[in-house]
Amino acid sequence: MRYLYLHIILLLQVFSGICLKFAASYNFLSITFILLYALGIFFLILYAFFWQRILKIMPLSTAYMNVSMVIIWMIFVGYLIWGEPITINKIIGALFVITGIIIINKR
Repeated sequence: MRYLYLHIILLLQVFSGICLKFAASYNFLSITFILLYALGIFFLILYAFFWQRILKIMPLSTAYMNVSMVIIWMIFVGYLIWGEPITINKIIGALFVITGIIIINKR
């Protein structure tokens, strides 16, 4: 259950990245840019708050190692939202990340 909670928290960081990438497609300081940028910062603030909470129930080394999963979440988000290709290099990189997380979490 702790890992599910951790990954929900990590998705807040992903949502922030999504908002900030969308904001970049609008004119600087336009209303839409400001709203999306503010939403991205809001998700980062939520992430920071809940990150502190997860550290109370999980060792820092384990929690921090799982932060690497944001890379994998962003590969999927990039594919689903922006149609970015999932290349063999991305898959190999993701496998390295997952392998490292599994090794560290089994200790």
